[in-house]
Amino acid sequence: MAPELLRTGKASTSTDVYAFGVFMLEVACGRRPIEQEGLTEAVNLVDWVTDYWERGAILESSDPRLEGLYAEEQMELVLKLGLFCSHPNLAARPSMRQVMQYLDGEVTLPDIPA
Repeated sequence: MAPELLRTGKASTSTDVYAFGVFMLEVACGRRPIEQEGLTEAVNLVDWVTDYWERGAILESSDPRLEGLYAEEQMELVLKLGLFCSHPNLAARPSMRQVMQYLDGEVTLPDIPA
């Protein structure tokens, strides 16, 4: 869930964009939004993909069951757009209209620093 939704309890279009971003990451990575690792540690999917992106290896976060059988530029777009949509600052998230423009290739995804 979007951080602001947890704080305020109020859904908005921005919280929907956040949820869509997490959904894109779930599909691309083949992982749940929060996975338990060990007895005490939970791994957040957004943080997990961000870690790969910061290391310059975002494609390595893709679902290994895909065995690399995808267009790399499309997978990179989905992963980066998923992170863009799930940005912790709601003002920094794109609108759903912009998301569709990115996915349709009408607009190039801006260069977002990791």
